[in-house]
Amino acid sequence: MQPSFHIAIYANFDGFKTFAVILWICAILIGIGCVYGLFDYLKGDDLSTAASSSYYNWSRIGWCVALAWVVIACEYNLAGPIKVFMEQGFWAPLSRLTYCAYLTHFILISVIYSLSRQPLHFVSTIEIYIVGAIPVFVVSYVVSFVWSCAYEMPTMKLEKMFVAAVFSPPPRHREAPTNKVTNEKDAVPRQAWTGNNEKANITEIAVGKEKEINGDLEKNQVRLRQSALPARPLESVEQQPVKIPNHNFGNDEDDENVSAKL
Repeated sequence: MQPSFHIAIYANFDGFKTFAVILWICAILIGIGCVYGLFDYLKGDDLSTAASSSYYNWSRIGWCVALAWVVIACEYNLAGPIKVFMEQGFWAPLSRLTYCAYLTHFILISVIYSLSRQPLHFVSTIEIYIVGAIPVFVVSYVVSFVWSCAYEMPTMKLEKMFVAAVFSPPPRHREAPTNKVTNEKDAVPRQAWTGNNEKANITEIAVGKEKEINGDLEKNQVRLRQSALPARPLESVEQQPVKIPNHNFGNDEDDENVSAKL
């Protein structure tokens, strides 16, 4: 944890690039020592007690340290083309089957060599690859694929469901936020605040907000159109005739009759 923390902080400094090169050299040397440490022993020479004890005590630790630096370097962009090669897509399905292949290849090796009618004798390296390594590699990954689909993946799904059902907190019912201007709750469906499904909640909230924003935009556009209409001049307004009420108490004939009587 501590080395990764320092790498995350100082990875962008120029001086750390030199330190990364030194770590790469150390990791390569340690890996080569772990792989070819028994080269003389395989040729027939005997190892001393100190050499054999040192190799068997430190070879696995050194191999783990070398691989750990490769992982850290790829994570913090210090691996260059090695990172590009390790991030290829064809590694993804093989990495899912690695553990199953590790468990099955021991059984396959025992089965293959137990079927031979004579004891195993070393002939050449090519013969070992053709007769032993490649068949075991192919068959172990085929068996691991079937095993993973039949047992590992269903077990992982059931484990996730069990852990989610037992250890996950109960859903919280949250109230919709209140608008500070209108002092009313936003028009968001109540299902969006149950907390049961975060993706559905976010989608429903976004749809509600989008509808609200679109409604406001339409109202503003209508107001702008109304304000943009040209005002009619006063001359074009039709003048309605003014009706003056008739307040005469009589007509002309009544006036003549009144004057004749006088």
